[in-house]
Amino acid sequence: MERTAWTDERMETLVARMDAGFERMDAGFDRMDRDIRELRGIVFRFGGGILVGLLGVIIGLLGVIAAVLTAG
Repeated sequence: MERTAWTDERMETLVARMDAGFERMDAGFDRMDRDIRELRGIVFRFGGGILVGLLGVIIGLLGVIAAVLTAG
């Protein structure tokens, strides 16, 4: 099998292509990080709304229980 030597120009081309690939990867990771942060914010807002609703239901049930106990 024949061995070929890489010229400086070919090595520089390879390095440039690799650098460009890593830049694209970094941009993709940055975008994914933004998307995850946005999703996390949505989940926290949604979870907070559910928590407020649940507390309202619990308070309502306690009021009904208290009314039944005092009427009896």
